[in-house]
Amino acid sequence: METRLKQLRIEHSKTLAQIAKALNLTTSAYAHYEQGIREPNITTLIKIANYFDCSIDYLIGRENENGIVIIENSPKSQIEELYEKLNRQNKIMVIGYITALLQKQNNGEF
Repeated sequence: METRLKQLRIEHSKTLAQIAKALNLTTSAYAHYEQGIREPNITTLIKIANYFDCSIDYLIGRENENGIVIIENSPKSQIEELYEKLNRQNKIMVIGYITALLQKQNNGEF
């Protein structure tokens, strides 16, 4: 997160003091966020995201500049692992079965 905060500050041509004042923080508190010494609480994260007009996910590095959420090294679910082992024909059958289940569910059949 500290990299993003510094990057945003530089992109907006602001000083630490200017941002801290706008967010009603001390300059040292904001500097600690930029340096990774401290983590802002959720209320402060929201203020920072609003100030820079970005998402909290972007601030904490879970989203890139194009709005794509990045989840690094996320373990695959058991379903994904099993599905990947299937051949093409069986994958098509699984998709058909799931589609049928969803239709029944949406029709209130279960």
